[in-house]
Amino acid sequence: MQSIIKLLQIFGFWTQPYQGHNLRKPLFHMSMYIIWLLGPGIIHIVRQRSNFASITRAAIESIGFINGILLSTNMIIHRSLLERTYGAVRSVMQSIASDLSKDVQSTVKLLETSTDLFFKIYIGFQAIVGIAYTLSNPVLTLIDYLQIGVLPPLQGIFEADFLFFEFSSTVWLWLLLIVICGLTIFDLIIVLVSVNSLNWSLIHHVTGLFKLVCIKISRLDELSDERARHKELVDIVRLQEITYRSARAMEEALNVYLLIQFSTCVIAICMTMITLTMARDDRDLLIKMSLMLAFVLFHIFVYSMLGTELMFASTSVADAVYCTNWYQWSVSEQRNILFMLRRSQLMTSLTTGKFFELSRSTFGMTLQAAMSHFTVVRQIYDSQ
Repeated sequence: MQSIIKLLQIFGFWTQPYQGHNLRKPLFHMSMYIIWLLGPGIIHIVRQRSNFASITRAAIESIGFINGILLSTNMIIHRSLLERTYGAVRSVMQSIASDLSKDVQSTVKLLETSTDLFFKIYIGFQAIVGIAYTLSNPVLTLIDYLQIGVLPPLQGIFEADFLFFEFSSTVWLWLLLIVICGLTIFDLIIVLVSVNSLNWSLIHHVTGLFKLVCIKISRLDELSDERARHKELVDIVRLQEITYRSARAMEEALNVYLLIQFSTCVIAICMTMITLTMARDDRDLLIKMSLMLAFVLFHIFVYSMLGTELMFASTSVADAVYCTNWYQWSVSEQRNILFMLRRSQLMTSLTTGKFFELSRSTFGMTLQAAMSHFTVVRQIYDSQ
């Protein structure tokens, strides 16, 4: 997770050591996204009157930019909460590192390696999507020019026309627009990768802490000395409390953003499917809408899977408690066990704005809602 924190510090979304938090950097990046990416798209939608496909494509792109801006805003608002959660998780992981149990060490090692591996996979996925989305239209334009010898009509990376000058008048202005918008979109992609990776890594580590609680509980029967078992039980109760507190912090930091993301994803998937069915021979449109669909589905799928993993890990603590010989222990130990059992029976989960618990079922509901809206909108469009 250290590389994720370094990226966030570079972009100003994380507090530098021994320094106060400065909002100038993140606000600069967000204003750049609004001016160069979101603003032209909104104006294009308002101005466009007849071309339904053009409006739909611009709206899909604008939804993607809005999600990125909202994610950055959520990071700024909940930065201190996420920093405290990260500090608590890191402190626990460092304290557990001294445990000589093979199960604990293998779980800790798996957490670190899986986090690093997924971060690399996510960077690769975003790089492929970003490069393909940014360069597909310029490359196709140059290929057409080489094939027919005549420069085709110049278009920007996105559907929306640029605001400040007519870029299609000369090749050099077109190239300047491609470079500026390309750099801006890659800046947004790096921020998306950093913030989402932090959220995913923290959720994954909290889930891992629940698994460590289960491992430690299962080892209690191996301790024949009552004093040693009582000390270990107190440590487990403290670890469980930190884990639940971290899980509640992640829920508080993400529930509103997840509600907005899943709601906009329903709209984005529906509109993307409509655009894909209307694309026909438009290669650039087919490529970009396919990439946008993969981008949207990937993000909601990851959050859904992590939410499912977190729920199962939190409820598995109760099963681990039931499997111990708690009835043979002292009254004070049984009291601690009862406290742990009562807490573990309250399932921990991520929610979409407190309405739905985030799980694989939520992912399926999102796809079902998107397909239902797509069917209705497509029938209305065909009937006109």
